[in-house]
Amino acid sequence: MRDFVRGIAAGSLRGAWVAAFDTRLAPVRGLWRFFLPVFGRVAPRIASALRRSGGTPAAALAGFAVEGTEGSLRAGEEARAAAATRAPAD
Repeated sequence: MRDFVRGIAAGSLRGAWVAAFDTRLAPVRGLWRFFLPVFGRVAPRIASALRRSGGTPAAALAGFAVEGTEGSLRAGEEARAAAATRAPAD
């Protein structure tokens, strides 16, 4: 994702609506909860990069829980994702 976002040319998203989200293993337990404040969520960083490229936020930032590192969205997250696309941007 980092390489993709870095590869977006400056100004290339001017006039485009953009949205940023991340996925998370939930609930955050054990040592992971200590690393989270250090590394943070990636949605805000993705959103910043999209705005710097000229994009206009179309939806509020969101994070969705997944079942595992290669799993699908947890139950109920698909509905949250659909609702997030209708939420106004901050």
